[in-house]
Amino acid sequence: ANVVSRSGAFLDPLADKVVVLGAATCLVIVERYQWLPVVLVAVREVGITVWRARWARQGLAVPARRSAKYKTFVQGAALALAVFPPLEDADAVVAAAWWVAVVFTLVTGWQYLRDGQAATSTSGERRS
Repeated sequence: ANVVSRSGAFLDPLADKVVVLGAATCLVIVERYQWLPVVLVAVREVGITVWRARWARQGLAVPARRSAKYKTFVQGAALALAVFPPLEDADAVVAAAWWVAVVFTLVTGWQYLRDGQAATSTSGERRS
């Protein structure tokens, strides 16, 4: 059965964020990634999670977009490339892959904000 619970709908993407940010932080520590792109991803992930939780408490659901699922895949692929042994000396390739993931992450964050704005304007909710 394909059952979706409210807690599962919140915890599953949260687990993805913990894994991605944990792995990216480890890659910063071993000097494979720079801090700036990891911080950008962290700010987006935390910001959108807080934003969605705020709207959920007010009864407004902002559903996950398909692009957010692609975002998680792109992040995972970039992380995998960073630890792929044949790319050990390919710093430019690893950095480029992570920046692609960062752009994907920021664009999907913007999409969520836009979707939320559209949902609040059509649902009659007051924006604050």
